[in-house]
Amino acid sequence: MASASTDTVKDPLAQERYDQSTFIGRVRKFSEIMDPRTLLPGLFFSMPIDKASTILSEYNQNPLAAQQKYDMETLWTAKKVYQSQIHPDTGESIPPPFRMAGFAPFGMPIVVGMLVAGSSPAQNLFWQWMNQTHNACVNYCNRNATAKTTESDMLLSYGAAVTAAMSISVGASKVVASFKGATIISRFVPFMAVASANILNIGMMRRAELSQGISVYDPVSRQPLGSSVVAAKKALMETTISRVVLPIPILVFTPMIMLKAEKHFPAIKTSPRIGLPLQLAVATSMFLMGLPISLALFEQEGTIYSDSIEDQISKKLPRNTLLKYNKGL
Repeated sequence: MASASTDTVKDPLAQERYDQSTFIGRVRKFSEIMDPRTLLPGLFFSMPIDKASTILSEYNQNPLAAQQKYDMETLWTAKKVYQSQIHPDTGESIPPPFRMAGFAPFGMPIVVGMLVAGSSPAQNLFWQWMNQTHNACVNYCNRNATAKTTESDMLLSYGAAVTAAMSISVGASKVVASFKGATIISRFVPFMAVASANILNIGMMRRAELSQGISVYDPVSRQPLGSSVVAAKKALMETTISRVVLPIPILVFTPMIMLKAEKHFPAIKTSPRIGLPLQLAVATSMFLMGLPISLALFEQEGTIYSDSIEDQISKKLPRNTLLKYNKGL
C-alpha cells in the first residue's frame, strides 16, 4: 500500500484528477474535456497545444523534475489542453468542430435550426442532414481507433446514418400532423428523429469495431493484450446510451420551457426578436449541461473481465482478470 501511494505522489498525472468511479467525478472530467475555451488554449490558458505537448513530454521523461519546474496546476492544464485536442489512440489532432469541446459551439446553430423548423418537412430534412453530418464526423473522430476503418466504409456508414435520420424526421412530421394539437407535438419531432438516428449513426460510423474488435489492455502497464469484439459491443452500447440521453435536455426540456414561457409571456411566440434569442439561450444552457452529464453515465476507460471475452485473450490470463478499453466518446 505504501508503495502505491508513493508512486501516485511521484506520478500524479498517471491518475485521473477526479474519481472516475463516481458520477460526479466523471461529470467534472468531461466538463473539462468539453470546456470550449480549450479550442483557443493560447488565449484562455496561455497554453497552446505545442507548449502543452512539450510540458507533458518533459513530464513523461522525468515526472519529479517536471513537478519541480512547473506547479501542479500548470501540469493539469497541460493535460487538459492535450486531452481535449489529441485522440488517445492515434495521437493526431482532432479538427475543432469535431472535438467534444467544439460539440456545443459548432452544434448550437444546428440545434436551434431543428427547434425552429417545427413540422416543415423541407426544413426538417435540411437540419437533420446537417445534424447527422456533424454527428457522423464527431463519432468518427472520437471513435476507438484501434479498429481500422476504410474510406469506403466511412462513406457508406455516413450515407446510411443520414438517410435514416431524414426518413425518420419526415415520417414523424407526417404522423404528428394528423393529430389534434400537432403544433405542440411537432416541437418534439427533432428529438424523436435525433434519438433514433443517433443509434444508427453510432453503429454505422463505428461498425468496424464490431467486426475487428477493439484493443483491451492491462490497467496498470497499459500493455495491449489483444482485440475483443465483446469489449467493442459493450463500448458501443455505452456510447449509444449516452448519445440517446444527450438530446433530452436540448430537444425535450427546451421546448417544454419555451411552451411554459409562451403561456406567461405571449410576446415570446409572436415576436421572433424576443423568442429566438431566448430559445437560443435556453438551448445553449441545456446543451452545455446535457453533454457532460450524458457522457458521464459511463467511464471513458471501460472495464471488462477476462472471463467474459474471447478465449484467445482470456486463456493467457488468470481467471477474472480486470481489463480496460477505450470506450470512445
